[in-house]
Amino acid sequence: KPAVQCGLLRCSFFIPSGIQAKALPFIIKEENIILQDHSGSGKTTLLAIAVNHVVNPAENCLQAVLLSPTKELAQQTAVLIERIGSKYVCLRCSVCHGAVQVKGAAHVWSGTPGKILQQFSNTGTMSANTVRLLVIDEIDEMLSAGLEKQVSRICRIMPETCQVVVVSATASMSGMESL
Repeated sequence: KPAVQCGLLRCSFFIPSGIQAKALPFIIKEENIILQDHSGSGKTTLLAIAVNHVVNPAENCLQAVLLSPTKELAQQTAVLIERIGSKYVCLRCSVCHGAVQVKGAAHVWSGTPGKILQQFSNTGTMSANTVRLLVIDEIDEMLSAGLEKQVSRICRIMPETCQVVVVSATASMSGMESL
């Protein structure tokens, strides 16, 4: 979208990384995808681009949920999403971690699985009906931390039409079948 392109230029992102160039066409076509690349390859920026592309700011509802294994990664991802999209896309991203509770309407939630589940229980699962994109970042870390049950619960409350993007930095994706 032109607004996303303006946001990328504003942030001095001119040339896509390898993973961004390969994966973005699939994400734009709203296909479910598993992304795997080493740390520092541009995966988080790719996710921020994808979220900014998917969100329709004219719709005042939750449209994307990003799960991260740590509150630090959830915060970092939210900052990047807003950095790219706040001025031109005009989206609102809320971070769900620790004692933070989402107040007001947001287009995007970025948070840890436990806090996202808590937020859904606070707002009622009806808010999941409008989600178009679910991103599970660092799935390898979540599985090794024992978060598969929480991630699985979140997956089950998403609408059937929800696009799912799963991201990993390691070669082993064992344990994903439980999700």
